[in-house]
Amino acid sequence: MKFTNHLRRRMSQRGINKKMVDIVFQYGKDKGDKIVLNKKDAMKKCAEIQSTLKYLKKIMDKGGLVVVCENNSIKTSYRYE
Repeated sequence: MKFTNHLRRRMSQRGINKKMVDIVFQYGKDKGDKIVLNKKDAMKKCAEIQSTLKYLKKIMDKGGLVVVCENNSIKTSYRYE
């Protein structure tokens, strides 16, 4: 999406950067012509990401993970070698 000059000035004045805007687009709720990510929803998403990070670290400790699927069923899983 295109950033207008007005937006760039306001972001600069308010201490908002592009990554923050991207996060609001990714996790915010559509409210007509606005996308909103309030503090409560940001905290909830942060907890979800921290939980995912915990499991990603466990997968890394195992050297990776492979999940084998066939006919809409998960057949097995094992460490990546």
